[in-house]
Amino acid sequence: MSLHVVTHIDPIEIDGQERKALPNEADELRVVSHWNMNGWVILEWHGHSITVLADSLERAIHNARTHR
Repeated sequence: MSLHVVTHIDPIEIDGQERKALPNEADELRVVSHWNMNGWVILEWHGHSITVLADSLERAIHNARTHR
């Protein structure tokens, strides 16, 4: 049995422009568990989805936060 997990993330900026209005559901980034592979996650945004290795995404976030 697999558990379907979805995390919704509201954007702070889109195309470099700060979001000042209330969050729009269409602009949410969704991080979704993969139906079969625990090490994969699905990123969904504006009707598009991309499946990536969770470890690679975590590493990319770490690198982006510690680039200085």
